[in-house]
Amino acid sequence: MTASHDSAQTVVFLHGIGVGPESWDAQVAALPEGFTGIAPRLAGLRDGEPSFSVERASTAVLALLDEQGVERAHLCGLSLGAVVATRVAIDHPDRVASVLLSSGQVHPNPVLMKLQNAIIRLLPTRLAAPEGMNKTTMLSI
Repeated sequence: MTASHDSAQTVVFLHGIGVGPESWDAQVAALPEGFTGIAPRLAGLRDGEPSFSVERASTAVLALLDEQGVERAHLCGLSLGAVVATRVAIDHPDRVASVLLSSGQVHPNPVLMKLQNAIIRLLPTRLAAPEGMNKTTMLSI
């Protein structure tokens, strides 16, 4: 266990599909004394990785906690990150101190998803997908 995690409370920030972990930089930097922030890239969202699944991403979050020596963490998830945080909390409640979820969806509106996918197909990759991901990968999730 690293010294920073011995007494600190750890907050894991999980990003949405259209952004990366850097979208949480301000929140990680603003944590009060006694808190440590971790903002990993969700597993399966970069080109060349095995395809995304909620189970694979939640397993990667748990592996990161193990690697960092964190027994229990606060989870903060936005959009797809909220779905992953929910899966971690359901499967491993003993590893979760608290959960904050925003904009997670289990059954998104199919009409809105078709519209979103049509817009993504029309946009250039640099605008539609975060760095390290192409539109095909993004549309497959």
